[in-house]
Amino acid sequence: MADKEAMQLLCEIVPDQNIITYAFNFKNTDGSLNTDLALANRLNRAFYSKLSIKPGEDISGYKLIVSTTDFDAAHYGEVFIEHYKQHLLGVSGANGSSITVLRSTVLDPWLAETSKGSFLNVLQHEFRQAGSDSLFRNALVQVFEDIDKNKDGVLEVAEIEAKFKSLGYQDEEITMFWDMSDVNKDSILSMEEFIQHLSEFLVMTSRN
Repeated sequence: MADKEAMQLLCEIVPDQNIITYAFNFKNTDGSLNTDLALANRLNRAFYSKLSIKPGEDISGYKLIVSTTDFDAAHYGEVFIEHYKQHLLGVSGANGSSITVLRSTVLDPWLAETSKGSFLNVLQHEFRQAGSDSLFRNALVQVFEDIDKNKDGVLEVAEIEAKFKSLGYQDEEITMFWDMSDVNKDSILSMEEFIQHLSEFLVMTSRN
């Protein structure tokens, strides 16, 4: 503050904070781009869940941290929302007027190459890993919603049995999955219980 020349320089280089806002979409198994805004929003919420700080966790354990917000027509206008849907996400014509986006706050706009290597490589690696994990979770959520025929947000034994038998699983395998997944023994499976244990079950049955 006492150095007038330094203060003048700071005025010339403008603020050192940039907030970058962006969103991801995905391709279906046939190579076509997803056109469902709700599914794109869910994917970006999964990104946020993967790359946001959890209560009680050490911030130094994160290489990349993002925040999130929603763009909605009420605040940004229909023209902006439709432009974003069509030209940036590829979901033109999809129902919905609220877009979930991610935000990265950059405190040093010149940070690219460091003594430890390129920071851009770090960003690419973290986004690829988060994307892989988020897409996998997204796929499991879609399986959960497919099984949840009455759309009450939980799975009952009858729903699990119907789906798993149609996939060729035997009664003892279905019982094993239910016993390992119904952790709190309340006779229903929440989405988190289902997602947490399905991968483990698939590995166990493939080995058998």
